[in-house]
Amino acid sequence: EDRSRTWSLGGSYTTDSITGTDSLDGVGGLPMPLTNAANKLRQSASDDKQAKEFKIGLTQVINAKSLVQLSYTKNISTGYHNDPYKLVSLVDSNGISTASLYESRPDSRDRNVFFGEYTLFVDGDVLKLDYRFFNDDWGINSNTFGVKYRWAQSENLYIEPHFRYYTQSAADFHQFYLEDSSPVPTNISSDSRLSAFNSTTLGVKVGYNFANYEISGRIEKMQQKTNESFSDAPGQLSGYDLFAPINALIAQVNFSVKF
Repeated sequence: EDRSRTWSLGGSYTTDSITGTDSLDGVGGLPMPLTNAANKLRQSASDDKQAKEFKIGLTQVINAKSLVQLSYTKNISTGYHNDPYKLVSLVDSNGISTASLYESRPDSRDRNVFFGEYTLFVDGDVLKLDYRFFNDDWGINSNTFGVKYRWAQSENLYIEPHFRYYTQSAADFHQFYLEDSSPVPTNISSDSRLSAFNSTTLGVKVGYNFANYEISGRIEKMQQKTNESFSDAPGQLSGYDLFAPINALIAQVNFSVKF
């Protein structure tokens, strides 16, 4: 094999045991999906989830100043996927909640992740461009675009501005609410992490390298907002933002040592 090309393979198997606590409503165990939360019905004390993952990667040196990394990851999980603390509101024609149901998710999930990164070395600086595509059999498709530029100020000091954009579609069974006149579907969740949204992150990292350790700090501004419209929501809900925008400022200091 060409020395400018490196292949990598990896795999894993995990098994989890999920046990419900009484912190939600004073009753232990895992909630019975799609039942009224006020009744506190339980399906069992605990349940399991198993996941198998396979990953293949390729690193290709293009020339003395650039290289490309590509990878594909397959993850298949079966078992308990619900979040026992997530509820779905039943609402009437006026948008008023009449009950809350425990969510219900499929008992399996098949995920695919494609990732690519291009690295370019320019006069002591480093430019990185990356792209990640994700999809699963729940109906979620996401795209992530990122760029970093490591700007050398001296042999030891660097400044690294970075930008990231993320967007995803909603899961097939995601609903922020369910009208009480509608039939209850087999699967439904109001978890905003399964909704359609996008986020933008802009930040900068500053680091200083010593002989055997590095000190660095970074600050980021992250904005997240929904891709969905609530203008057709019933009654008073049409006047509410069911997915409030998130604005976060993140600061971090790191200290690393080489052994």
